[in-house]
Amino acid sequence: MSASIHTAAETPKVEISGLHKFFGELHVLRGIDLIVPPGSVTVLIGPSGSGKSTLLRCI
Repeated sequence: MSASIHTAAETPKVEISGLHKFFGELHVLRGIDLIVPPGSVTVLIGPSGSGKSTLLRCI
């Protein structure tokens, strides 16, 4: 994982780095990185079972 440095005007509203999520031995999210800048609109899309809801619950 690398450290990010942001100025006050650029500070992300959401920043995720290297997220992993397990349900028991099932590895469902693998190394997720996400930056949502202020004022942006971000959409999570993908097929059923791809981890969209799990990512949102982790946030």
